[in-house]
Amino acid sequence: MEFIKLNKELLDIYASCENADEVVQRQNEWLEKAERDQKEAQADKHLDLPPTDDDYYDDYDSEEEPEMDSFGNIIEKEQEEPEMDSFGNIIEKEQDEP
Repeated sequence: MEFIKLNKELLDIYASCENADEVVQRQNEWLEKAERDQKEAQADKHLDLPPTDDDYYDDYDSEEEPEMDSFGNIIEKEQEEPEMDSFGNIIEKEQDEP
């Protein structure tokens, strides 16, 4: 019974044909339509995909590979907090010249 349910559309097309040539012609039309539908479905499928790893790493501003945890998440390296004065201004550190 499942076979008939799954193939009802095509079986109805076959039943409406008057000879073998018409069966082959209508079958080929149905196959072409099925292939077009499948290609359209695949094209639509690509629109809903999440970003690739390359897209994810583009946001990472370093040439080196990011450190990952066991689940594949990027481990952010802690940056040193800048020193601030009492007004909230950043105090720039003097660097020794070589």
